[in-house]
Amino acid sequence: MKNSAARFVADALAGNVKELPSNVSWGQVVQLASAGRVEPMLLRALSDRLPEASLQVLKAGADKAAFVGLRTIQERDLVMEALSNNAIAPAVLLKGTVLGWLIYPDPLLRPVNDIDILIPKEQMNQAESVLLGRGYQKVEMFEGRPVSEREYHERAYYRYLVPAKVVQLIELHSGFSQDSRFSIPYNEILQRALQFPEGGPAAYRLDDSDQLIHLAIHLACMKFQGPLKHLLDIHLWIENREVDWATVISRATAYGAATSLCQSLWLSRQMFGTPISDHHLEQLGANTLRGRLLKWWHTPQDGLMMRWSLSPTIVQIATQLPLLDTNRQRARFVWNYLRQRIGDLLE
Repeated sequence: MKNSAARFVADALAGNVKELPSNVSWGQVVQLASAGRVEPMLLRALSDRLPEASLQVLKAGADKAAFVGLRTIQERDLVMEALSNNAIAPAVLLKGTVLGWLIYPDPLLRPVNDIDILIPKEQMNQAESVLLGRGYQKVEMFEGRPVSEREYHERAYYRYLVPAKVVQLIELHSGFSQDSRFSIPYNEILQRALQFPEGGPAAYRLDDSDQLIHLAIHLACMKFQGPLKHLLDIHLWIENREVDWATVISRATAYGAATSLCQSLWLSRQMFGTPISDHHLEQLGANTLRGRLLKWWHTPQDGLMMRWSLSPTIVQIATQLPLLDTNRQRARFVWNYLRQRIGDLLE
């Protein structure tokens, strides 16, 4: 990364800062930390050495993240209990509401706003009824596109915990992404999910190998334009868990997610110095022509996970198909996209 502030933030989050540099822009540091949703971890890494003004800004961000996190955890437990009481199982927590306990020094150091839950596809309607019964309202994710809405792998709901002030968002997932992108055996993933007592009543989490793959798929589905905290999740996972690389690479390849995993690992190594071997990246296709092109595209610049700051639409057009592993996946994705859009127009 050319930007010294971005390089400093990444090094600090990875624990690689011994002395504060004299030429860093603290305004940029605070801005990058806020945009990346990493204020709590940066504050922890540098709290005794920060200039007073930067300390106060980061502390305010960390305090807000802690408040929202505590509120979200409380609501998470109530929702998980309601799902359990209605025999919706397994209910597998994803992202922040589980990662804080597994790889962060303290759960509240991992900012979280929404509650993501993976459940069996056939129980989505039943789970929706449970949430509606608790006062949640459904978010229309594809306005005027009924087929796309109906077939999407995710449903979102919101409820005001404090009227007009404090809102809680819950996302129910039947998969990690659209079915047309990857070939993921969700029945097997749900069967090998692990009980997670810290996640509330009857909570589960993904097994370790599926967890790392899911983090990578999530980054890829955001076209690597999401906040830095998601890439930090991958770095901390590899730093703090014993990775079974043979299983991770085998499953990612079988799912058609080798490219997504490869790019996520490559970025984590570039940004944080994550200990990932060239051999594992090569197994995932890093040195193919497409892999080299994507590595060039995903060279971190100025705090971004890609070479230029471009609109999401342009990035989607440029990377959507290259991030899929095979021609069959690409053809299936294009076909399903066209089928859904035509259906949206006709219905």
